[in-house]
Order: sequence, then C-alpha cells, then structure tokens
Amino acid sequence: MIRLNEKKPGVCIADVVGKGVPAALFMANVQATVRAYASESVSPARLCDRINSVVCANIIAEKFVTLFYGVLDADQRTMQFTSAGHPRPILKNASGRVTQLDNGGAVLGVFPTWKYKDSVVQLAPGDRLVLFTDGITEAAGANGEQFGEEGLIQVVKKLANEPASKLNAEALTDVKIFCDSHLQDDATLITIAVDEAYSRSLSEI
Repeated sequence: MIRLNEKKPGVCIADVVGKGVPAALFMANVQATVRAYASESVSPARLCDRINSVVCANIIAEKFVTLFYGVLDADQRTMQFTSAGHPRPILKNASGRVTQLDNGGAVLGVFPTWKYKDSVVQLAPGDRLVLFTDGITEAAGANGEQFGEEGLIQVVKKLANEPASKLNAEALTDVKIFCDSHLQDDATLITIAVDEAYSRSLSEI
C-alpha cells in the first residue's frame, strides 16, 4: 500500500518466479522500484512501463515477475489499474455479481518494449475487491486437485458481507484446510472493501 495523497492510495501485489534468496532479493528490488516511481502523477500503465524497463535491464536469466498496480480514488469511487501478467482480481459487488478484472499486460522482464495500458473499474458501497497471488489458487489437495480461481470465487461469495480483515483470514484458513497447510508457494491476499456507511470512503486492508 502506497499513500499517494489523502484520497488516492496505490495498491500493488506482485509475484516473482522462483524461490529462495535470489527470488527474495529480486522481489525486494522490484518493491523498491515501485516505491521510487509511484506518485500521484504517474498512471499505473506508466509505472509498469518504467518498472519493466528496469527489470529487463537488470534481470537474471529466466526470472520474471507478475504485478498488479491500481490507484484508488475515494471521491470518484474508482480504481485505475494495469496488470503485468498477474492473476485477475475478483470483484464481488453488492448486488451479488462476480467479475474478474482483466487487463492483458505481459509479465515484467520479458518484453522490453511492451507498452502497458490503463483500465478503470467503478466501485460502489458494499463491493469487495480481492487481489491474490497464485499460491492461493495453486494450493493442492492430497489428490493433486488445485483450489483454483473458482474455489476462491466461492469463498469470496460466501464471505462478501464480512469485513475485509475477516474475509482475508477465513479465506486463508479455507485454503490451508484444502491443502492440509502444505502451501507450495507464497500465498497472499489483499481485500479492498468499499465502506457502506460512508459512501465516499474506501477502507483497505
């Protein structure tokens, strides 16, 4: 979470290929680059353009990163966003409809001249927007079956009326039960809840 101003926080979630110290150092560098370039005047697409240039210039062979970056506007109740090959966030609106935010950008560190594009989603009181890494959806049970995006969508539907913190906690519990706590990859959830009591405020957890 990056505070751009009082009404516009930036939200970023990313996942690097690989494990261990090299992957952790790579992710630390990506995080530092995001914070260095993120500002109120830089759009998500422009931010990803810059990060991609840095990553492509310094990347280790066969390493790449997926990333989703969005800027929330509390006054307009919108989020401008771009995705660099990251799993599509799940949006459950107050009416019960479930969609996934699709943007179509390439992963970072593979195509140096790729130009990212911005998308905008309108949010409303009662909405829940869930960002996640594939460690959630690729968690596997004893029979090898994965939790999957559909499994996460069903959890979001079940918990959509709960506070964001409870949705996160119970969703992670469901995933751990499914895979008997044998997570094979980092499992991260970010839930953005649009406050129903204050129609022009956004609470992020």
